[in-house]
Amino acid sequence: MFLRVDYLVYFYMLLCACMLFFNLFYVGRNRWRQKRLPGRSAFFEKAVLRACKEAERAQGEDEGSGGTHGPGAGKPGVCRHGEMGQRMSVRSLRRRLKRTGELIPFQEALQNLLGKEESREPVRGWLEENRGLFATLGEAYLKKSQMEKAFFAWVVGSFDLCGESEEDPLTRDMLLLVQEASVYCRENALYAIYAAGSPLLVVRAYILMNRRRILHSRKMVTDGLLAFSGDREVLAEELWENWELFDAHYQVAFIDFIRMVTRRFGMRFLRLIQSEPEREVKFAILRYYRKYRYPDAEKMLRGYVNNWCIDDWEFAAISALALEAYPGEKTVRALVRGIQSDAWHIRSNAADSLLRITDQERQQEILGRMEDSFGRNMLEYKIESLEKRKEAEHGGN
Repeated sequence: MFLRVDYLVYFYMLLCACMLFFNLFYVGRNRWRQKRLPGRSAFFEKAVLRACKEAERAQGEDEGSGGTHGPGAGKPGVCRHGEMGQRMSVRSLRRRLKRTGELIPFQEALQNLLGKEESREPVRGWLEENRGLFATLGEAYLKKSQMEKAFFAWVVGSFDLCGESEEDPLTRDMLLLVQEASVYCRENALYAIYAAGSPLLVVRAYILMNRRRILHSRKMVTDGLLAFSGDREVLAEELWENWELFDAHYQVAFIDFIRMVTRRFGMRFLRLIQSEPEREVKFAILRYYRKYRYPDAEKMLRGYVNNWCIDDWEFAAISALALEAYPGEKTVRALVRGIQSDAWHIRSNAADSLLRITDQERQQEILGRMEDSFGRNMLEYKIESLEKRKEAEHGGN
């Protein structure tokens, strides 16, 4: 038995035709959905506004009747027309929004309404009253694909729907999503937690991620913590209280965050660096001392620069930059030694710091006494570059 070549060619042509039809169908469906999106968004805008107005009307009737008069008052299972309309609207929304194709225009509609001053407060009230709707959606979306989970987390974060307690259903959902393999899920869930404004929840989220050995991007961690809606200094203190629960990867990101927030950690970080933590943690602490002058750390910084031939050159390079915050004769001597280092980065950073803490006369004096050719060339280059920048700035003015 043998297979004819022409049959293989026909089969291959059929396969190509099927792929072509599938691609055409996929592109056509996407374009059709895009054309329907503005209409669906407008539909949801009207539905939410109608629900808000019905809620306001029902509240006005309750206040006008004292809550005890009117048809159906006090009878279980009987509602006014406005209340029933709102309840039916929420039930209908629940069915629709379990489909991602409906949640997208719904989210866009809410964004549009919240962007208008006249509808902002009513819609915020509607969102608060109907958090249960989103909690129900969470049960459905946590069973979907990674991208759909990520989009649901983004919706929760966009409208500040997370509660401040771990018992809150949406908060529980977000704490589950921060443990997902998808970086989109984790990042969107974290931003939803940041929006809740609870330092305890943020710390809890990172403890869970650290336990699962999830190495979230350090820059994304730092930027996310800076977006925290609550008191960021309180958050820094809470992170420090749980410091030992985190690996070096997260400790570095937390130090970078603390560097942007508070100067109150000078003594604590000095004790930490003296305990010989991992290299990256040390680097982060040295950068902290560049931004915030802490006198007790000055001797350590000078020591790294003076001992560039003994210690790791990276510590000396970062310390040389940090010493610009510690002007004085001892610092100048340490930087002059750093300029004569064998490592280019140490020479460059030491020269930059020296120029920032000395005047032109002292710079020329140091240059004239320097015997090391590499150090002299570096200092001359930095002085010339500084003069050219000043000329360019004056010329531009």
